[in-house]
Amino acid sequence: MTLTNKTYKLTCWIKASAGLNNINCAIFIQNSGQSNGNGQLMHNNAITQINQNWKLVEFEFTTPNQQNNVREWDRLTFNIGHFEGSIYIDNLSVKIGSEELIDNGDFEDGTTNNWATNGGATVEVVPEGYVAQ
Repeated sequence: MTLTNKTYKLTCWIKASAGLNNINCAIFIQNSGQSNGNGQLMHNNAITQINQNWKLVEFEFTTPNQQNNVREWDRLTFNIGHFEGSIYIDNLSVKIGSEELIDNGDFEDGTTNNWATNGGATVEVVPEGYVAQ
C-alpha cells in the first residue's frame, strides 16, 4: 500500500499511572530510514499532556510525497520521554476514510504483536483499559 500523500485520522485513549501529571506526549509518523539508515519524521504531529485520567486524542495528518531513496512512512511513534511510571494506550485507530489500518488497536486479543519499544521501555497488555462512561 502506498502511504504517501494521503490524509489519515488517528484516535486513541491515553493516560498515565497514578501520581503522574502533565507528561508530554508527542505522536508522529516517521519512516524507517533512507538507504543510509537515517529515518525522517513528519513535521506535523500531535503534542498532548497526559495525566492519570483517560484522555481522547484525535489527530489528522497528511503524509508528504516520497523522495528519492526514502522508504514509506511506516512507523507510528508515541514519544513520551523519560520518567518512572506507566503510560496506558487503548482503542488506537488510524484510518484513511473508513478503512482501519491498525490491527488489534484495542489490544483485546491479549498480544503486543507488531508493537515495539526502545530506550528500555516495555509493552504489556493489561486487563480492560478505557471503558466508555
